[in-house]
Amino acid sequence: MRNRYTPLVGAFESTSGSISNLANAITAVKGDCSDTSLLGTFSENHDQPRFASLTGDMALARNVITFTMLADGLPIIYEGQEQHYNAEGGSSDPYNREAIWFSDYNTSAPLYGLVGQLNSARKHAISDDSSYLTYNNYPIYTDTTTIAVRKGKMVSVLSNKGAEGSSYTQSIASGYASGTQVTELLTCDTVTADDSGNLAVPMANGQPRVYYPTSSLSGSGFCGASSKRSGMVQMEFTA
Repeated sequence: MRNRYTPLVGAFESTSGSISNLANAITAVKGDCSDTSLLGTFSENHDQPRFASLTGDMALARNVITFTMLADGLPIIYEGQEQHYNAEGGSSDPYNREAIWFSDYNTSAPLYGLVGQLNSARKHAISDDSSYLTYNNYPIYTDTTTIAVRKGKMVSVLSNKGAEGSSYTQSIASGYASGTQVTELLTCDTVTADDSGNLAVPMANGQPRVYYPTSSLSGSGFCGASSKRSGMVQMEFTA
């Protein structure tokens, strides 16, 4: 059976990574496996080099984690990945097995916060959309540096341009109905689907984008939306 680890890491380990290999792997794995919801997705493990040892670009790290958390199946974050561990002393086993307490359990680490945001987004999508877990993730746009994927109501736009990537607007055929307003969950910016269902996605500094229909955010606590639990402290996330 084909794996997603190699093409996933290969797509984002540098600004010249292969987006097409990742898109092909998404399609191939669905062809090989009748139920991709049973698979685990990871971009680090104890037998492979830490992602941070492959590149120090934090934007690329944010993109590979975004794919990991929002792909089909079970997201797997190897301990220390959320702290951007870099396998000091060597890139592989045993140097990539650092104890998590070396980080002092830093909950202010940028990737720790990102994992929390994405986990909240995934949990909300599951509670909001009964088909989310069984909906097969599929590429809706690719070019040499960008891949957009749709899973249920969620559209993620990922880039390997890196932190020095230019600002531009990318048109994505999202599948949303004309006039649907969607919220970008990591910045709280909104865009509206045009008459053809296209989103004009503002890209900058190689940052990932995660969109969800604004009208479906009730109960999520995202971007000013109410929370399911009365009295719960509201959190507005920013990049």
